[in-house]
Amino acid sequence: MHTEDAYAELGLRPGASDAELKAAWRRLVARWHPDRNRRPEAPARMQRINLAYLALRQAREVPEGADEAPAPPPRSAPSRGGRRRSGAPGAGAGRKRAAGREDTAAEPGPSAGDAADATAESSQPGAAHRTVRRKLRLTLEEAALGCTRTISGRCTLHCDACAGRGWLALEGACGGCAGSGTVRRASLFGWLATSEPCAACGGEGRARQACAACGQRGRRSAAYRRSVRLPPGVRPGDVLTAPAGRHGGAELVLELLLEIEPHDIFTLDDDGTLRLELPVDGYAWMANAWVEVPTPSGLQAMRLRREHRSYRLRGQGFPQQRRGERADLLVEIRPCFPDEPSAAQQTLLERLVAEGAAAPLAPLADWQDRLRHWAARRPKPPA
Repeated sequence: MHTEDAYAELGLRPGASDAELKAAWRRLVARWHPDRNRRPEAPARMQRINLAYLALRQAREVPEGADEAPAPPPRSAPSRGGRRRSGAPGAGAGRKRAAGREDTAAEPGPSAGDAADATAESSQPGAAHRTVRRKLRLTLEEAALGCTRTISGRCTLHCDACAGRGWLALEGACGGCAGSGTVRRASLFGWLATSEPCAACGGEGRARQACAACGQRGRRSAAYRRSVRLPPGVRPGDVLTAPAGRHGGAELVLELLLEIEPHDIFTLDDDGTLRLELPVDGYAWMANAWVEVPTPSGLQAMRLRREHRSYRLRGQGFPQQRRGERADLLVEIRPCFPDEPSAAQQTLLERLVAEGAAAPLAPLADWQDRLRHWAARRPKPPA
C-alpha cells in the first residue's frame, strides 16, 4: 500500500507525527475490530487499517518489537453457546486492561489479501513513468535524410493529490451517516425501510471531500510538447522510443510508430533503390541537353544521351539501413514529341532536312548511290 493511501485510510494528513499515527490506529481499532463491530464490512476494514499502519511504520523504519503493533486479523464470530467479552481480542488482552494497561496485539503476518493489495499498488498508473503511444507520418525525404519533429498533445495522468480515488479523507465520521456507512431509505409509503450504502462516504463511514485537483475524477489531463530527432533511413513500421521527460508532474516516454506517406514521383524498393520516370522534351533528348532530376536531397543536373533511355544516379536513393549508405536512384526517361509541330518547329525541321540532304552522312550517301545505280539498271516499261 502506498503511503498516500495509508494516510488516507487512517484519516491522517501526510507527514503526521508518530503520536498521531498511534492515536489514529487505536481509535480505528476500537471502532472497527470485529470483536466490537458486528457489521459485515468490519473484517475487510480492519485488514485495511492494519495494512495502512504497517506501511507507515515500515516507511518510518520502526524497529521490530516496538511497543505498538496492529490488531490481529479478524477471527470467526463466537457460537451462540458461548459469549465473548465485549471489546477484548482475547483473555490476555482482558487481563491487561483490567490492570489499567493499554492492550496490544501481535503483529499479523502477510496474507493472501496483503499480496493482492501489493500487486494492485505496483500496477497503479504513474508508479514509474507513463508511455504515450503515437503514430508519426513522415515524408519520404524526411525518412531518407533524417529530421527533427515536434510532437505535442495531451494525455491522461493519475491524480497524485487523491491517489486516483477522486476524494480526500478527512478527520472524523461522515456527517451523512454518522459514521455507520449506511443510511435508511423509506419505501412503500413509509411502511418499510431499507438500508443502503451512504453516498457521501461510499459506505466507509469516514468523512471525505471531493478532490479539487482532478474534479473528483481521479485522473487529470496534462499537455506535452517534445522535440524528437529521427535518424536517416527509418522505415514504415519502425517503432522509436524517445527519452523520458517530465510533463505535468509525471515522467513521460514517447513511443512513435512511424509511417511514410506515399510519394508523388518516387517509388521505393526494399533494398533502398529509388525509381523515377522522367518525361523530357524529345528535341532536348535528341540534342543531348542537360535536365534537372529531382532527388531526396534536391534537384541534380544530368546530361541526356540520345542513345540512352535509362540512367543511374549513385548514392541518391534511400539508405539501405538506418544511418547507412544511400542506395542509387534509377531514372527512366520518356522522350515527348508534339503530335503537331508548331510553325516555327516545322520551319526548323525543314531546315534540318535541307542541311542533311546537302551533306548526307556516310550511310545515307551510300544508300543514295545504290539507289541511283538500281534506277539506272532497271528496265524501262514498254511504250
